[in-house]
Amino acid sequence: MKERTNSCLPPLAVIDVGTNTIRLLIGWVKDGKLFRLASDRAVTRLGKDLLTTGALHKESIDKSIATLVNFKEKCDKHGVLYILAIGTSALRNANNSAEFISNIKDQTGIRIQIISGSREAELTFKGIVGYYNDKEPLLPPLFITDIGGGSTEWIFYANTGTHDKKLVMDSMQIGAVRLFESFFKNDSLTAEELGKANSYISEEVYRSLLKHNINPSIDTIKIEHLVATGGTATTLASIDLNLDKYDADKVHLHKIPRPALHMLFERLSALPLNQRDSIKGLEHGRADIIIPGTLILMVIMEILKVDEVVISDYGLMEGMLADSYNFQMV
Repeated sequence: MKERTNSCLPPLAVIDVGTNTIRLLIGWVKDGKLFRLASDRAVTRLGKDLLTTGALHKESIDKSIATLVNFKEKCDKHGVLYILAIGTSALRNANNSAEFISNIKDQTGIRIQIISGSREAELTFKGIVGYYNDKEPLLPPLFITDIGGGSTEWIFYANTGTHDKKLVMDSMQIGAVRLFESFFKNDSLTAEELGKANSYISEEVYRSLLKHNINPSIDTIKIEHLVATGGTATTLASIDLNLDKYDADKVHLHKIPRPALHMLFERLSALPLNQRDSIKGLEHGRADIIIPGTLILMVIMEILKVDEVVISDYGLMEGMLADSYNFQMV
Protein backbone atom coordinates (compact mmCIF):
# COMPACT_ATOMS: atom_id res chain seq x y z
CA MET A 1 0.00 0.00 0.00
CA LYS A 2 1.37 3.42 -0.92
CA GLU A 3 1.58 5.62 2.13
CA ARG A 4 0.83 9.31 2.32
CA THR A 5 3.66 11.64 1.29
CA ASN A 6 4.04 15.36 1.83
CA SER A 7 1.44 16.77 -0.49
CA CYS A 8 -1.06 19.58 -0.57
CA LEU A 9 -3.51 17.40 -2.49
CA PRO A 10 -6.83 17.00 -0.67
CA PRO A 11 -7.82 13.37 -0.13
CA LEU A 12 -11.00 11.98 -1.61
CA ALA A 13 -13.03 9.04 -0.33
CA VAL A 14 -14.90 6.25 -2.07
CA ILE A 15 -17.40 3.92 -0.42
CA ASP A 16 -18.62 0.62 -1.85
CA VAL A 17 -21.98 -0.45 -0.40
CA GLY A 18 -21.95 -4.15 -1.25
CA THR A 19 -24.21 -7.12 -0.65
CA ASN A 20 -22.05 -8.46 2.17
CA THR A 21 -19.55 -5.73 3.02
CA ILE A 22 -19.33 -1.94 3.08
CA ARG A 23 -15.84 -0.64 2.31
CA LEU A 24 -14.12 2.73 2.60
CA LEU A 25 -10.99 3.98 0.84
CA ILE A 26 -9.45 7.42 1.38
CA GLY A 27 -6.65 8.63 -0.88
CA TRP A 28 -5.76 10.45 -4.05
CA VAL A 29 -4.09 10.10 -7.46
CA LYS A 30 -1.00 12.05 -8.44
CA ASP A 31 1.11 11.72 -11.58
CA GLY A 32 -0.66 8.52 -12.48
CA LYS A 33 0.05 6.91 -9.11
CA LEU A 34 -2.57 6.04 -6.54
CA PHE A 35 -1.94 6.74 -2.85
CA ARG A 36 -4.10 5.02 -0.23
CA LEU A 37 -4.25 7.05 2.95
CA ALA A 38 -6.74 5.00 4.97
CA SER A 39 -9.23 2.19 4.52
CA ASP A 40 -11.90 0.38 6.50
CA ARG A 41 -14.54 -2.28 6.02
CA ALA A 42 -17.48 -3.81 7.85
CA VAL A 43 -19.57 -6.89 7.14
CA THR A 44 -23.22 -5.81 7.35
CA ARG A 45 -24.83 -8.48 5.06
CA LEU A 46 -27.13 -5.88 3.51
CA GLY A 47 -28.38 -8.45 1.02
CA LYS A 48 -29.41 -11.04 3.61
CA ASP A 49 -32.63 -12.86 2.57
CA LEU A 50 -32.92 -10.59 -0.46
CA LEU A 51 -33.80 -13.48 -2.75
CA THR A 52 -36.83 -14.44 -0.68
CA THR A 53 -38.04 -11.04 0.55
CA GLY A 54 -37.01 -8.76 -2.32
CA ALA A 55 -35.94 -6.18 0.25
CA LEU A 56 -32.88 -5.13 2.21
CA HIS A 57 -32.73 -6.81 5.61
CA LYS A 58 -33.89 -4.55 8.49
CA GLU A 59 -31.13 -5.49 10.95
CA SER A 60 -28.56 -5.19 8.17
CA ILE A 61 -29.90 -1.75 7.27
CA ASP A 62 -29.30 -0.60 10.85
CA LYS A 63 -25.75 -2.02 10.79
CA SER A 64 -25.10 -0.36 7.45
CA ILE A 65 -26.33 3.03 8.64
CA ALA A 66 -24.12 2.80 11.74
CA THR A 67 -21.17 1.81 9.55
CA LEU A 68 -21.68 4.73 7.19
CA VAL A 69 -22.00 7.17 10.10
CA ASN A 70 -18.64 5.87 11.32
CA PHE A 71 -17.10 6.15 7.85
CA LYS A 72 -18.34 9.74 7.51
CA GLU A 73 -16.62 10.61 10.80
CA LYS A 74 -13.38 9.10 9.53
CA CYS A 75 -13.66 11.08 6.31
CA ASP A 76 -14.15 14.29 8.28
CA LYS A 77 -11.15 13.44 10.45
CA HIS A 78 -8.94 13.05 7.37
CA GLY A 79 -10.20 16.25 5.78
CA VAL A 80 -11.79 14.50 2.82
CA LEU A 81 -12.79 16.88 0.05
CA TYR A 82 -15.47 14.70 -1.50
CA ILE A 83 -17.11 11.30 -0.95
CA LEU A 84 -18.23 9.12 -3.83
CA ALA A 85 -20.43 6.24 -2.68
CA ILE A 86 -21.77 3.53 -4.94
CA GLY A 87 -24.22 0.69 -4.48
CA THR A 88 -23.83 -2.61 -6.31
CA SER A 89 -25.79 -5.86 -6.53
CA ALA A 90 -28.00 -5.67 -3.42
CA LEU A 91 -29.05 -2.08 -4.08
CA ARG A 92 -29.61 -2.86 -7.75
CA ASN A 93 -32.13 -5.58 -6.86
CA ALA A 94 -33.84 -4.55 -3.61
CA ASN A 95 -37.29 -2.94 -3.74
CA ASN A 96 -36.49 -0.63 -0.82
CA SER A 97 -33.17 0.71 -2.09
CA ALA A 98 -34.53 4.22 -2.65
CA GLU A 99 -35.71 4.42 0.97
CA PHE A 100 -32.35 3.17 2.24
CA ILE A 101 -30.43 5.68 0.10
CA SER A 102 -32.67 8.51 1.29
CA ASN A 103 -32.10 7.55 4.95
CA ILE A 104 -28.34 7.47 4.41
CA LYS A 105 -28.45 10.92 2.82
CA ASP A 106 -30.48 12.33 5.72
CA GLN A 107 -28.32 10.81 8.46
CA THR A 108 -24.83 11.15 6.97
CA GLY A 109 -25.00 13.50 4.02
CA ILE A 110 -23.58 10.70 1.84
CA ARG A 111 -25.21 10.30 -1.56
CA ILE A 112 -25.16 6.72 -2.84
CA GLN A 113 -25.27 6.14 -6.58
CA ILE A 114 -26.37 2.71 -7.80
CA ILE A 115 -24.16 1.54 -10.66
CA SER A 116 -24.76 -1.19 -13.24
CA GLY A 117 -22.89 -4.46 -13.32
CA SER A 118 -21.05 -3.40 -16.48
CA ARG A 119 -19.95 -0.15 -14.83
CA GLU A 120 -18.78 -2.16 -11.83
CA ALA A 121 -16.68 -4.35 -14.14
CA GLU A 122 -15.28 -1.30 -15.93
CA LEU A 123 -14.14 0.32 -12.65
CA THR A 124 -12.65 -2.97 -11.44
CA PHE A 125 -10.62 -3.26 -14.64
CA LYS A 126 -9.37 0.30 -14.25
CA GLY A 127 -8.43 -0.25 -10.60
CA ILE A 128 -6.49 -3.45 -11.28
CA VAL A 129 -4.75 -2.76 -14.59
CA GLY A 130 -4.05 0.90 -13.89
CA TYR A 131 -2.31 0.28 -10.56
CA TYR A 132 -1.16 -3.33 -10.70
CA ASN A 133 2.60 -3.66 -10.38
CA ASP A 134 5.31 -1.78 -12.29
CA LYS A 135 7.78 -4.66 -11.92
CA GLU A 136 5.40 -7.36 -13.13
CA PRO A 137 2.99 -5.96 -15.73
CA LEU A 138 -0.20 -7.79 -16.58
CA LEU A 139 0.04 -9.38 -20.00
CA PRO A 140 -2.90 -10.22 -22.28
CA PRO A 141 -4.74 -12.48 -22.76
CA LEU A 142 -5.92 -11.41 -19.33
CA PHE A 143 -9.01 -12.49 -17.39
CA ILE A 144 -10.12 -10.59 -14.28
CA THR A 145 -12.93 -11.61 -11.95
CA ASP A 146 -14.47 -9.76 -9.01
CA ILE A 147 -16.42 -12.19 -6.83
CA GLY A 148 -18.90 -10.27 -4.73
CA GLY A 149 -21.79 -11.10 -2.43
CA GLY A 150 -24.57 -10.69 -4.97
CA SER A 151 -22.85 -10.76 -8.34
CA THR A 152 -19.58 -11.67 -10.01
CA GLU A 153 -18.02 -9.47 -12.68
CA TRP A 154 -15.46 -10.55 -15.25
CA ILE A 155 -13.28 -8.78 -17.80
CA PHE A 156 -11.45 -10.37 -20.72
CA TYR A 157 -8.66 -8.40 -22.35
CA ALA A 158 -6.60 -9.65 -25.30
CA ASN A 159 -4.52 -8.46 -28.23
CA THR A 160 -6.21 -9.50 -31.45
CA GLY A 161 -3.71 -7.97 -33.84
CA THR A 162 -0.82 -5.53 -34.17
CA HIS A 163 -2.86 -2.56 -33.02
CA ASP A 164 -6.18 -4.14 -32.12
CA LYS A 165 -7.29 -5.08 -28.63
CA LYS A 166 -10.33 -6.98 -27.44
CA LEU A 167 -11.98 -5.88 -24.20
CA VAL A 168 -15.24 -7.47 -23.12
CA MET A 169 -16.87 -7.64 -19.71
CA ASP A 170 -20.02 -8.88 -18.04
CA SER A 171 -21.77 -9.15 -14.69
CA MET A 172 -23.22 -12.51 -13.63
CA GLN A 173 -25.98 -12.98 -11.08
CA ILE A 174 -23.87 -15.32 -8.98
CA GLY A 175 -22.31 -14.15 -5.74
CA ALA A 176 -21.25 -15.70 -2.46
CA VAL A 177 -24.30 -14.57 -0.47
CA ARG A 178 -26.75 -15.24 -3.30
CA LEU A 179 -25.43 -18.78 -3.79
CA PHE A 180 -25.34 -19.54 -0.08
CA GLU A 181 -29.00 -18.63 0.33
CA SER A 182 -29.97 -20.51 -2.84
CA PHE A 183 -28.18 -23.82 -2.28
CA PHE A 184 -27.02 -24.24 1.30
CA LYS A 185 -29.98 -24.60 3.63
CA ASN A 186 -27.93 -25.29 6.74
CA ASP A 187 -24.36 -26.03 7.77
CA SER A 188 -24.38 -29.59 6.48
CA LEU A 189 -22.70 -28.83 3.14
CA THR A 190 -23.89 -32.08 1.61
CA ALA A 191 -22.40 -33.48 -1.58
CA GLU A 192 -25.76 -32.92 -3.27
CA GLU A 193 -25.81 -29.22 -2.32
CA LEU A 194 -22.23 -28.72 -3.46
CA GLY A 195 -22.93 -30.55 -6.70
CA LYS A 196 -26.01 -28.49 -7.52
CA ALA A 197 -24.21 -25.23 -6.71
CA ASN A 198 -21.23 -26.25 -8.84
CA SER A 199 -23.47 -27.11 -11.81
CA TYR A 200 -25.38 -23.84 -11.51
CA ILE A 201 -22.18 -21.78 -11.39
CA SER A 202 -20.81 -23.62 -14.44
CA GLU A 203 -23.99 -22.96 -16.41
CA GLU A 204 -23.98 -19.27 -15.53
CA VAL A 205 -20.29 -18.79 -16.35
CA TYR A 206 -20.62 -20.58 -19.70
CA ARG A 207 -23.79 -18.63 -20.56
CA SER A 208 -22.07 -15.34 -19.78
CA LEU A 209 -18.93 -16.16 -21.78
CA LEU A 210 -20.86 -17.46 -24.79
CA LYS A 211 -22.98 -14.31 -24.82
CA HIS A 212 -19.76 -12.47 -25.65
CA ASN A 213 -18.55 -15.06 -28.17
CA ILE A 214 -15.98 -16.59 -25.85
CA ASN A 215 -16.20 -20.38 -25.97
CA PRO A 216 -13.62 -22.04 -23.69
CA SER A 217 -14.52 -25.44 -25.18
CA ILE A 218 -13.15 -24.52 -28.61
CA ASP A 219 -11.07 -21.35 -28.13
CA THR A 220 -7.36 -22.05 -28.01
CA ILE A 221 -6.38 -18.75 -26.35
CA LYS A 222 -4.16 -19.40 -23.36
CA ILE A 223 -4.96 -17.01 -20.51
CA GLU A 224 -1.69 -15.37 -19.49
CA HIS A 225 -3.00 -14.05 -16.17
CA LEU A 226 -6.12 -14.79 -14.16
CA VAL A 227 -6.59 -12.09 -11.54
CA ALA A 228 -9.22 -12.33 -8.81
CA THR A 229 -10.35 -9.55 -6.52
CA GLY A 230 -13.16 -9.04 -4.01
CA GLY A 231 -13.75 -10.35 -0.50
CA THR A 232 -13.66 -14.04 -1.38
CA ALA A 233 -10.36 -13.76 -3.23
CA THR A 234 -8.56 -11.64 -0.65
CA THR A 235 -9.86 -13.84 2.19
CA LEU A 236 -8.55 -16.96 0.46
CA ALA A 237 -5.15 -15.30 0.13
CA SER A 238 -5.21 -14.33 3.80
CA ILE A 239 -6.02 -17.93 4.79
CA ASP A 240 -3.37 -19.33 2.45
CA LEU A 241 -0.82 -16.96 4.00
CA ASN A 242 -2.00 -17.92 7.52
CA LEU A 243 -2.30 -14.27 8.51
CA ASP A 244 -3.29 -13.33 12.07
CA LYS A 245 -4.43 -9.93 10.78
CA TYR A 246 -5.30 -8.86 7.26
CA ASP A 247 -2.29 -7.34 5.51
CA ALA A 248 -3.07 -5.72 2.16
CA ASP A 249 0.58 -5.63 1.07
CA LYS A 250 1.02 -9.37 1.66
CA VAL A 251 -2.31 -10.29 0.08
CA HIS A 252 -1.79 -8.14 -3.03
CA LEU A 253 -0.30 -10.22 -5.88
CA HIS A 254 -0.31 -13.43 -3.80
CA LYS A 255 -0.54 -16.41 -6.12
CA ILE A 256 -2.57 -19.54 -5.45
CA PRO A 257 -2.08 -22.59 -7.69
CA ARG A 258 -5.22 -24.52 -8.58
CA PRO A 259 -4.26 -27.61 -6.50
CA ALA A 260 -3.67 -25.37 -3.47
CA LEU A 261 -7.07 -23.73 -3.99
CA HIS A 262 -8.74 -27.15 -4.07
CA MET A 263 -6.94 -28.08 -0.85
CA LEU A 264 -8.19 -24.86 0.77
CA PHE A 265 -11.72 -25.68 -0.34
CA GLU A 266 -11.53 -29.22 1.05
CA ARG A 267 -10.18 -27.88 4.34
CA LEU A 268 -12.90 -25.25 4.66
CA SER A 269 -15.82 -27.43 3.59
CA ALA A 270 -14.82 -30.25 5.96
CA LEU A 271 -15.30 -28.02 9.02
CA PRO A 272 -18.58 -27.06 10.71
CA LEU A 273 -19.37 -23.38 10.73
CA ASN A 274 -18.20 -22.67 14.28
CA GLN A 275 -14.79 -24.21 13.60
CA ARG A 276 -14.49 -22.63 10.17
CA ASP A 277 -15.02 -19.21 11.71
CA SER A 278 -11.86 -19.63 13.82
CA ILE A 279 -9.50 -20.30 10.90
CA LYS A 280 -6.62 -17.83 10.75
CA GLY A 281 -7.08 -15.36 7.94
CA LEU A 282 -10.85 -15.85 7.62
CA GLU A 283 -12.67 -12.56 8.09
CA HIS A 284 -15.36 -12.66 10.77
CA GLY A 285 -18.81 -12.86 9.20
CA ARG A 286 -17.57 -14.66 6.09
CA ALA A 287 -17.39 -18.27 7.33
CA ASP A 288 -20.70 -19.26 5.73
CA ILE A 289 -20.21 -17.64 2.33
CA ILE A 290 -16.55 -18.51 1.80
CA ILE A 291 -17.61 -21.94 0.49
CA PRO A 292 -19.82 -20.72 -2.40
CA GLY A 293 -17.37 -17.89 -3.10
CA THR A 294 -14.51 -20.35 -3.43
CA LEU A 295 -16.66 -22.57 -5.65
CA ILE A 296 -17.12 -19.67 -8.08
CA LEU A 297 -13.38 -19.14 -8.36
CA MET A 298 -12.70 -22.87 -8.75
CA VAL A 299 -15.26 -23.18 -11.56
CA ILE A 300 -13.85 -20.17 -13.40
CA MET A 301 -10.33 -21.60 -13.19
CA GLU A 302 -11.54 -24.98 -14.44
CA ILE A 303 -13.51 -23.54 -17.37
CA LEU A 304 -10.64 -21.28 -18.45
CA LYS A 305 -8.09 -24.06 -17.91
CA VAL A 306 -5.74 -21.88 -15.86
CA ASP A 307 -3.32 -23.30 -13.32
CA GLU A 308 -2.88 -20.29 -11.04
CA VAL A 309 -4.77 -17.24 -9.81
CA VAL A 310 -3.21 -13.93 -8.79
CA ILE A 311 -5.05 -12.19 -5.95
CA SER A 312 -5.39 -8.42 -6.20
CA ASP A 313 -6.14 -6.20 -3.21
CA TYR A 314 -6.79 -3.47 -5.77
CA GLY A 315 -10.00 -3.38 -7.78
CA LEU A 316 -13.32 -1.58 -7.73
CA MET A 317 -12.37 0.88 -4.97
CA GLU A 318 -9.18 2.01 -6.69
CA GLY A 319 -10.98 2.39 -10.00
CA MET A 320 -13.62 4.49 -8.24
CA LEU A 321 -10.96 6.65 -6.60
CA ALA A 322 -9.24 7.36 -9.91
CA ASP A 323 -12.53 8.27 -11.58
CA SER A 324 -13.66 10.36 -8.63
CA TYR A 325 -10.37 12.23 -8.46
CA ASN A 326 -10.28 12.96 -12.18
CA PHE A 327 -13.88 14.18 -12.09
CA GLN A 328 -13.29 16.51 -9.15
CA MET A 329 -10.01 17.93 -10.42
CA VAL A 330 -11.31 18.90 -13.89
